[in-house]
Amino acid sequence: MKKSCCKVAPIPGETKSWQYITMTKRIYLIDCPGIVYDTNETETDKVLKGVVRPERVPTPEIYIQAILDKVDPKHITDMYHINHWTDAEDFLIQVANRSGKLLKGGEPDITNVSFSILHSWVSGKIPYHEKAPKTDFDAPLKTVD
Repeated sequence: MKKSCCKVAPIPGETKSWQYITMTKRIYLIDCPGIVYDTNETETDKVLKGVVRPERVPTPEIYIQAILDKVDPKHITDMYHINHWTDAEDFLIQVANRSGKLLKGGEPDITNVSFSILHSWVSGKIPYHEKAPKTDFDAPLKTVD
């Protein structure tokens, strides 16, 4: 369209009503509110896919290990300037100390840092991609003799 035609956001709940975008005289693109997700997904899958707003997650620190497992460590190092970590808790402590997110007494604010990392993940600031699953279309065509 070469112009802004509808509101979008990487967080659920931004689209409040149906939005119609005219592609041609007789073809419309319809953007409607709602997220379709697999009912067999785990809670971690739902949080990492952005089905749940990060600020509504009661314990965000439990999802950080899944992010660390998925993302290439090089991208994490480039983004947070942390070279080595043993587990998610160690990573969160290092990020909190580096960013200055501390509680009274100099204790790292693990929850606040976890929310920040989840926001970065959902908004796409943390680079990550997966290959598309194989389908029947990927199989070579069979010839009939």
